Amino acid sequence: MTVIAMSRTEIDRMSVLHDLADGRIKVAEASTLMGVSRRQVFRLSKAFAQGGPEALVSRRRGKPSNRCYPTALRSEVHGIIRERYSDFGPTLATCSLPDKTDINAWMVQQGWAISYDYANFYGPQQTEAKSAKRGIWSGTFTPPRDWRLQHPRTSESDRKD
Repeated sequence: MTVIAMSRTEIDRMSVLHDLADGRIKVAEASTLMGVSRRQVFRLSKAFAQGGPEALVSRRRGKPSNRCYPTALRSEVHGIIRERYSDFGPTLATCSLPDKTDINAWMVQQGWAISYDYANFYGPQQTEAKSAKRGIWSGTFTPPRDWRLQHPRTSESDRKD
């Protein structure tokens, strides 16, 4: 028995092509269900009839994208970034007003945003907001990361993405 690695789209196409071959749906329906043109339905149907499920698997799988940059160029760019921007962390930019007021810091200081552990640039502002009980710190507050740890998803139906 041969195992074929197929994407969800390829599996769905196989199901639609089975229905088309068995006469349960018409070409126009198959076209709509697969999101391709009538011409593509005929091409896929012919390939499926001749080659089976393997014919629906992308031949590009496991190969680099045609749109990717050459490895040498990517390495050079990464080297320049590491050399010139070594002090950058997860936050590469901040929002500021014309008078140079850092809006991110101000929001954390007002208790309208939180400073995460991995990028604790605004730790002092968050400490100040907590002690003054401003914004989200005025009552009980559980940071999103902690809340997600306390309430793990139990099934696929819980997912919103």
